[in-house]
Amino acid sequence: MPDYMYQLESRLSAEQWAGLVRIQELAAASEMNLYLVGGAVRDLISGMPIRDLDFTIEGNPSRIVRELEKGGAQITGENEAFRSVELILAGEVEASISAAREDFYAHPGSKMEVRFSTIMEDLRRRDFSINAIAISLNANSRGLLLDPTNGLADLERREIRAPRIPEQNCKQRQRQHTKSDVNERQSRRRKAEKPAHSSSILNRQYDWSTESHIAKPTCPPEGLRQPFTRLAAKRTK
Repeated sequence: MPDYMYQLESRLSAEQWAGLVRIQELAAASEMNLYLVGGAVRDLISGMPIRDLDFTIEGNPSRIVRELEKGGAQITGENEAFRSVELILAGEVEASISAAREDFYAHPGSKMEVRFSTIMEDLRRRDFSINAIAISLNANSRGLLLDPTNGLADLERREIRAPRIPEQNCKQRQRQHTKSDVNERQSRRRKAEKPAHSSSILNRQYDWSTESHIAKPTCPPEGLRQPFTRLAAKRTK
């Protein structure tokens, strides 16, 4: 089994490693579980340069952020609804700290709501499986790889795959987009403007996925909830 903590210490710059250790210490003092997630883990495993550090914490990261500010860290962005903060740590190290969460819809047509949750739920909600991998930074499980959507295998295959989308939530999103499109068309008619097709979020995702050679994000057929897959790059032969 790979020693991910050894790999991190070997691959990170001295400033990045110092920042990771400091955030790890603050999380332990606050008795909150901390994980390195997303692009940093993906780049570590794939051998790419690690440009920034993304952390997810099971809890509210505000106390940790305040302590980092006392040490000279600068906040460059903040989303209070998601409890997410972007920072510049000592040594110009770019980092982010976010609360673990899951996104859900209370009923068809409702807006997306946020529920703060566990690291496993947070990983399952992510866009692609290769971004849904985490490394534990906690005393009892430090270095443990968490991979609920099998993103490690996708990295090895050089494949981009969207995790399985619950059919109910997917259909709720489609109803919401359809309702928004209808409202927009009605508004245009009231203004005596020429009706125009409204590009929904799913259509914009389709345009992006076409350019990127990734399958269109649609709901699976009834009773067939399979993830959609497409090669992101040509395999080396």
